[in-house]
Amino acid sequence: MYSLEEMKEEADAIWIGSHQFKVSNGDTIYTEKLKFCEVNDKLILHKVLMVGSKSQTIIGRPILLDAAVHAVVEEHVSPFSFPMYCYFTPGAYKV
Repeated sequence: MYSLEEMKEEADAIWIGSHQFKVSNGDTIYTEKLKFCEVNDKLILHKVLMVGSKSQTIIGRPILLDAAVHAVVEEHVSPFSFPMYCYFTPGAYKV
C-alpha cells in the first residue's frame, strides 16, 4: 500500500466543473469561470482522480479521498474575448 505523502514529483488528474485536467507542479490551466472565487484566491481542489509519479500511480474510484491540489486563481478572462461570427447558408431564408 502506498501513501500519498511519499510521492514527490507527481502528476495529477483533477476534475473542475465538467472538465478533467492533467496537471503537475507549476502548470497553468484554463477553465470556465468559477463563481465563488476572485483573482488571487487560493483554492483547494478535492476532486482528484489520479496521482502518479515515476515509480507509482494511485487511481481513485472515482476520486481519491485523501488527495487535494492547491491552486491560485491568476485572472478571469471574458468568455467573449474572441470575435463571434454567424454564418447562414444562402437560401436558408425564403420570402
